[in-house]
Amino acid sequence: MIILSEHDCRQLVKDLRKQLVEVKREKEEQITKLDEDVAHCKDQLQELKARTELLNKYIKKQSDVKVQCSQRQQQNKESDLYNERERLKQELAKEKRAHAEIENYLKKHIEDLDGKV
Repeated sequence: MIILSEHDCRQLVKDLRKQLVEVKREKEEQITKLDEDVAHCKDQLQELKARTELLNKYIKKQSDVKVQCSQRQQQNKESDLYNERERLKQELAKEKRAHAEIENYLKKHIEDLDGKV
C-alpha cells in the first residue's frame, strides 16, 4: 500500500480540480457549439419554410393565371363558334329565300310557257 504525503495529496487535489475545471470548460464549449449548431439549423429551417411558402404562392398564382387564360380562350372560342353559327343561320335563311324566289320564278315562268303553248 502506498501512502502519499500531505503535500502530494494537496498537489493531487489541486491537479484534479484543474482537470475538473478544464473538463467543465470543454463541455461548456461543446454545449455552446451544439447550441450554435441547433440555432443555425433552426434558421435554415425557417428559411426553407419561407422559401417553400413563397414557391407555393408563386405556383398557385401561376396556375390561377393559366386557368384564367384557358377560360378566356375557351370563352373566345365559344363566342367565335356562336358567331359562326349565327352567320351560317343567316346565310342558310338567305339561301332558302333565294331558293324559294327562284322556285316561284320558275313555276311562274313554266305557267307562262304552258299558257303560251
